[in-house]
Amino acid sequence: MTVTLQDIAMITGLLIEGRGLIGKVRSDGWRQRLAGLVGVEPKPWTHETRKDPRPSAVLFSWIQRHFRKCPKDGSTDIVERYARAYLCNLLTQVVFRDGTGDTTSWMFLDPLHDWDVKWSWGSAALAFLYHQLDGACMRNKPTSTLGGFVSALQVCMWEPILVGRNLSLPPNEPWKYPFGGDEEQYPTIAHTWANVQWTSTAAMGGTRHT
Repeated sequence: MTVTLQDIAMITGLLIEGRGLIGKVRSDGWRQRLAGLVGVEPKPWTHETRKDPRPSAVLFSWIQRHFRKCPKDGSTDIVERYARAYLCNLLTQVVFRDGTGDTTSWMFLDPLHDWDVKWSWGSAALAFLYHQLDGACMRNKPTSTLGGFVSALQVCMWEPILVGRNLSLPPNEPWKYPFGGDEEQYPTIAHTWANVQWTSTAAMGGTRHT
């Protein structure tokens, strides 16, 4: 019943081998470092009386405004900037989701700097998820939420637990194998739950609503 590294690898396709995302993260000069990765520097907070509510992160809306669509005729440098902005947004909104709900953290700027480094994103995602689960067990406010890679946790629950789970349906568009022999392009376990029929089963009653 425990979420393992193998589960994370099979569900998400994230690497569980490679360089660990460990060590200290630096907040100093994060705006300039972000500009070095994506080419646009966020403007500093200039309100005279109000304190900056997001002193170490940019809003998702800022990324959407500047990197919504990559130009078709963009150079390699331009495409890489858009790719880094997309990954930074994806990591914060999906893999390492926290309680802010509207910002992209600077924590992942350094790992996204070098494309050639094989980071163990899977192990970091699992560790962050366990950290969030630990914190969620002690929260008691009506607005408390669970962070981390919750979609991976959900699929990991659906796979072994038969009671109350959704019904997995065949994909709307069948996968075309073998993707040129590239195993990294093969669908992950999560894709088996990409098309589901939502159900709600009453406890011990067997009543189902679809």
